[in-house]
Amino acid sequence: MTITSRIIESSLLLAVLIGLMPATQPAFARAEQSSLALIESAYQDGRLSEQQRILYSVQSIKDPAALPAEFQSEVFEGDRCATTILVEAYQEFNNLDSSTQAALTKLLARPSQAHSIVSPDGIFRIHYDLTGADAVPSTDTSPANGIPDFVEWLAEYADSSYRTEVDNMGHLVPPSDGGLGGDNLYDIYTEEMPYYGYAQPEGGGPEPWNDSYSYIAVHRDFIGFPPNTDPDGNQKGAAKVTLAHEYYHAIQFAYDVGENVWFMETSSTWMEDVVYDVVNDNYNYLPTIFNNPDWPLHSTTSGHLYSAFIWGKYLEENFGAQTMHDIWDELITTSPYPAFATVLATKSTTVAQEVANFRKWNYITSSRDDGNHYEEGSEYLPVAVTRTHSSYPVSGMGPVSGKFPDGMGANYIVFNIPPDAYSFTVDFDGEDGVEWIVQLLARKVATNQYTEYQMSLNSSQAGQFTLLPISGNNELTMVIVNVSQGFDNRSYSYGASYVSSPAYAIDVYSSADDSVYSHAGVTVSFSVENLGLNADDFNISVTNDLGWTMAPSSGSIFLNSGQVSNFNVVLTSPGTDPIGTVNSVRLTASANSVVGITDSDSSVVEVFLQHGDSDHSGALTISDAVYIINYIFGGGPAPVPVTLAGDADCSGSIAIADAVYIINYIFGGGPYPVCNAIQ
Repeated sequence: MTITSRIIESSLLLAVLIGLMPATQPAFARAEQSSLALIESAYQDGRLSEQQRILYSVQSIKDPAALPAEFQSEVFEGDRCATTILVEAYQEFNNLDSSTQAALTKLLARPSQAHSIVSPDGIFRIHYDLTGADAVPSTDTSPANGIPDFVEWLAEYADSSYRTEVDNMGHLVPPSDGGLGGDNLYDIYTEEMPYYGYAQPEGGGPEPWNDSYSYIAVHRDFIGFPPNTDPDGNQKGAAKVTLAHEYYHAIQFAYDVGENVWFMETSSTWMEDVVYDVVNDNYNYLPTIFNNPDWPLHSTTSGHLYSAFIWGKYLEENFGAQTMHDIWDELITTSPYPAFATVLATKSTTVAQEVANFRKWNYITSSRDDGNHYEEGSEYLPVAVTRTHSSYPVSGMGPVSGKFPDGMGANYIVFNIPPDAYSFTVDFDGEDGVEWIVQLLARKVATNQYTEYQMSLNSSQAGQFTLLPISGNNELTMVIVNVSQGFDNRSYSYGASYVSSPAYAIDVYSSADDSVYSHAGVTVSFSVENLGLNADDFNISVTNDLGWTMAPSSGSIFLNSGQVSNFNVVLTSPGTDPIGTVNSVRLTASANSVVGITDSDSSVVEVFLQHGDSDHSGALTISDAVYIINYIFGGGPAPVPVTLAGDADCSGSIAIADAVYIINYIFGGGPYPVCNAIQ
């Protein structure tokens, strides 16, 4: 199933994994806002105190029927999650009055359920009911052992999450709860709730930092939830990613229970993909980040903190999954962006550069995917383009109203390159006092081939870039990234222009410099590109500074407009030049139809000694072994062009072992001389 069909199928794409309402919602609500939104509005209006807001928010999760009538609603708050509220209540508990503390203590008490089992690996205790509102599905067939199959699934998925997150990745184990669930195993409760699940911090852990022991609760059946791609079905898929996600929250509480919620959710949603890659339930969140690229990376609006899991994917695919572990190690004592900076510094890069690269990657998805960026990029959504241009010149343009980029947010400006363009130029001037990075993607649309650039900006955050040659690209996208965290809603200006292609034009460029063994040959490659609008024959001539033999030394190439072709020249060292001699070979291409349309480029070739080539033939053969034997025992001439040419085994001297070495190389599959510069 494609991401598009999943979007159409589910009306709750922006729901959150902790605090997510199933796809089957109750009938129309009595209010147009969720309970949480009504509570927040009353707080902002001064009708609720801070303590009342916290209490009612927790009540909306744990006991919504007990809310005052004005805050009761069946509308789901897609921008909030249960864990966020529960963590806040935990953090603020000691600042609340005694009556509020008493009410919260009652609300936050662990569920009381009649049955439990221990997971196969002996790490978790799964608590469940067989009757009542929290009853799990009763099916017991695989195996028929008196334990509901659903409960056994949860136990299996919890163990799998532990193996990945703790055993394989080396994360901290959540602190012990001291037997609160009946023993020291980690407790998982099943409940009827309008969420996938939640993680509940309960009390300080044993470490000197801000850790906490906890439990997690998950939905009692996962029926009617948004679709996913698990081959075992949506129900099992939802259960799998919930256990991976929620247990990672429990692990996070071992590092810092008060960490910034956006990164808690971003990294937990990323972890779903690490533990259960085939499920892809997190695809349901992607519309927020792809439709609103101008928002901060750290936004908590409309489920953005869940869709930002692809920031985790970007880090994983560029630096390895262990990067997330390293970040959480830093988060014991700091916050997300400083943690990113510390970890990325060990990779010789910066947060600003990687956020800019991340925003660039987000363009190369869906139908724009080239197979070289996100592993699953073809399944992601296309990022929203800020503006597209097809008529030129463009000057003095700024951001679209309402889409000015926030800190760590981006705009995408697409320029369709006219077919007659010889060169295409864009300029940028960012708001002063803000750090900007401008990435550029030259694209051949039909084949999704990209050439990537970064614009050089001066101290005033202004710069210019010219695409020359066009090289068949018909689109240039400017990815404008505000990499100043906290500098939101910032402005810039840009422009674009192009120079029409001449009827006839040519560009020649050489491959990298090369080397050749004395008395041997090397192939030097040149590229010839027709930059003109008309097809033509181009005459080729090749010269070199030292008069070495070349094949061919001349020729012709027919090129259509925009076509590139290689012209290869075999250059042979005569063997009379000293080792270290440098020769320059130049290729010139001239249009056949118009006089004066010409271009050239050169490549440098250096002469190296080939150890083992005693007879200076340019290759290693049996005659080299014979040559060495004659030199040592028969009074034959010394190896040429220097005596060390006979040192086949790279020992620094000439001996019978060198002849044996060559014989083994030729007939016995032995190694090539290891000290030769060219393998």
